[in-house]
Amino acid sequence: MTEASKNPPWRDAIEQSIEKNKELKYSKYVQLVPLSRSVFIWWLHHQGSSKRWNKEKATVRPDGRPANRTVVSRGFVDGTDQLQFTADSRSEKMGDVAHQPWGEICWYFEDTWEQFRLLGLVGVIGCDEEDFRKQEARLKAWQAASPKSLRQFVDPPPGRPRAPKEEFEGDPPNQEEGPVETFCLVTLEPKEVDYYSLKEKRRKLYKLGEEGEWSEEEVNP
Repeated sequence: MTEASKNPPWRDAIEQSIEKNKELKYSKYVQLVPLSRSVFIWWLHHQGSSKRWNKEKATVRPDGRPANRTVVSRGFVDGTDQLQFTADSRSEKMGDVAHQPWGEICWYFEDTWEQFRLLGLVGVIGCDEEDFRKQEARLKAWQAASPKSLRQFVDPPPGRPRAPKEEFEGDPPNQEEGPVETFCLVTLEPKEVDYYSLKEKRRKLYKLGEEGEWSEEEVNP
């Protein structure tokens, strides 16, 4: 798991926005869109990378259609700059991420009129993860979740034909017993951040360089 870079300039901005909008419950909801491989190749070219990559066109879903997901922000993985979310291993989004592990989230804060778009690598930490630190992060996310939100991980598989009502009832899983197999921690490691303040009509672009240093540029909105 990648350690936090040294004071990335966008980190303070987004944490301040989270703090200012914390009274709004829906401020935790963000839109996540996996990117096509063709967009990834463009990004590498734009960065001036000399590495060679397979330029075969592979889009969001296997059939090429885009997939926009609403996810709940769970903050940052401890000791990193990776945003974290939770997901069901049986959901379609897991297949989308496996097909193309790059994505972008769009996060709008209504009270302060601010928008963040974060482009980066999407990772999935599931029950078969061998990295101890990643499993520790998954466990912490499990323990921090509300019992009500954990019920969905033992419900019938999402996207399948409707199951009987009684299969959705019952107690949530016991948090003390650790995460169930279907519980996954999804992370996004930002490589570019686009910040826009509608009130101030200011926009900043942050980009992570090859040496691990962040650049900052103010541009027109």
